[in-house]
Order: sequence, then C-alpha cells, then structure tokens
Amino acid sequence: MFRRRNLSAFTSGATQSQKSSSTTSIPPIANASPEPVFLEPEDAISSSEYARKCRELMDLYKNLKDLGAEMFFDMPRITVIGGQSAGKSSLVEAVSGINVPRDAGTCTRCPMECAMSSSTESWSCQITLRISVDRNGNNLAAADLIPFGPIITDRKDVELWIRRAQAAILSPHLSSTEFHTKGLVDLRSRNDPQMLPFSTNVVHVEIKDPDVTDLSFIDLPGNIRTRMW
Repeated sequence: MFRRRNLSAFTSGATQSQKSSSTTSIPPIANASPEPVFLEPEDAISSSEYARKCRELMDLYKNLKDLGAEMFFDMPRITVIGGQSAGKSSLVEAVSGINVPRDAGTCTRCPMECAMSSSTESWSCQITLRISVDRNGNNLAAADLIPFGPIITDRKDVELWIRRAQAAILSPHLSSTEFHTKGLVDLRSRNDPQMLPFSTNVVHVEIKDPDVTDLSFIDLPGNIRTRMW
C-alpha cells in the first residue's frame, strides 16, 4: 500500500513556523489526502513488460534444459537451506499454492522442479518426468521427457500425482504408466528391492495460475535444499 505525501505542505508549514515564533503548535498539513493510493491493474508487476520478458527467459531456459543443453548462463536464484522438518515444505506450498508430499524422514528422493506462469485465465497443472540418466546412472545424450498423467485442474489432486511421479522416477525398471492408478496407501507401503533410494531425474511440475508471480524453483532431496530462480 502506498500513500502520497504532499511535500509542499511540509515546506509551507516550516516557513510559517519560522515567521511566527509566538506559536508552539504544529500547523496542519494542507491538502493531505487521507486515502491510500492503489496501483492500477495495468501497473501490476505480473502484467508488465518486465514480467513478459521474464516468462520468455524462463521458457527458453526450460526448453534448453529439456534438450540436454549445458547452460551457458545462470538465472538469478534464491537458496533456502535447512534440515528435515525445518519448514521447507511449508515454504514450497506457500510459494506454489499446492500441497507437496510430507512423510517422516526424507520424503523428497528426487528433484522436483516447479515452474509457475501467470499467462493464463484458469488454473491448471501438468506433470512431466525429465529422465536425464538411465537406470544404471549413465547420462543420456538428450533428456527424455515423459508426460505423466492428465492435465490437473483440481489443486487437491496435485500431491498424489507428485507422489506417483516420484515413485515412477525411483522405479526405472517399471513403466511409468503403472503408477497412474496407485493410491496413497500403495505408494507408502511399497517394498520393492529394485526401487532406487534417490535419483537425479526430475519431476517437473508446471503450474498455470492467473494469480501467481512467474517463478521457477527446485526442491532437492537429501539434506533438502530449495533453490528458486
């Protein structure tokens, strides 16, 4: 909230005080507006030229990474570092507006990249698996992009689909489609000896929301760190 200040009123008040030393009261500020001044919708950051250029740069960055390109430039990034139960999931949820999986111990076992875009009229979410290493840990020549599940239109469904995507990433010996119908109990009670403890392959979550700020961040496993750019 911004409030305008009438600088000329302060100047005239000071001049009057200098001319009359017999009064000790502070003269009222003339023409001061008691109402706050709000930014017009067209002045909002999300609809500015700056925001448009940011969206284009974020899309370029994502497309280059999807092609497996080595990045020749760095995006500005904020790093939030903390141990387990330090509130990182709460931060991710507050920024993205979605619920993310939470369990005792280390829940995040593969990177989750979240890209938010305001260039839309309705809310939606699309999950994609970005496979850059094979089941033996060898780098692929180009990342394999696998659309995972349908376009989500209900925020409440996102957490379960993220769990399914994470389980698919950690089970490269199985088809990712096998996890599309897995329930929460099945995912939590899985006891597959071939399941990887961690993976560098990425669950990419693309959120389109007219009310968000254009932003991308990645939630890392291990001693969980959240990087935003």
